[in-house]
Amino acid sequence: MRVRNGLGEFMSIRVEGMILWQSGVLATGRL
Repeated sequence: MRVRNGLGEFMSIRVEGMILWQSGVLATGRL
């Protein structure tokens, strides 16, 4: 249960980070 919970949190954080990174890339115009 703990492992699944930690994995879920890690994945959500990673997805959120990817979205922020992509938006930052688009904002700066870098790919």
